[in-house]
Amino acid sequence: MDTGKAHRDSDIDASFTGTQGGDNHEEKTRVDTKTEAKRPALPQRLWKKLGLNMGMVILMSKGALPPVIALAIYQSTPVADLYSTIGYLAAIMSILSFAILPRAKFLQTMLLDIVRPPFGIARAQFDDS
Repeated sequence: MDTGKAHRDSDIDASFTGTQGGDNHEEKTRVDTKTEAKRPALPQRLWKKLGLNMGMVILMSKGALPPVIALAIYQSTPVADLYSTIGYLAAIMSILSFAILPRAKFLQTMLLDIVRPPFGIARAQFDDS
């Protein structure tokens, strides 16, 4: 019995001193560096934090593509000369044709896109500068 108690006491002493089975501090350091190496890259962490999935990203890209193309075409000098200050309406119309939105959001976007451009056109046409 004494050998069993002595063995248990030596295990307790070794666990407090950290001498059992080699140097525990070095092993913990190696484990910490391994977990740091497995940390995902910044884009992956942002992707996960935002909760995006591939379907949502594709849907957002489909909605953003038509206005980007319309505004890129409008930057051409002949197109800008032809349509003057109301050329940006092509981008607004491309947003209006994006009917993949839910019904309420689509109606909200359409209403705002129909009501706001006349104010912008009037300001652009009658601006003194």
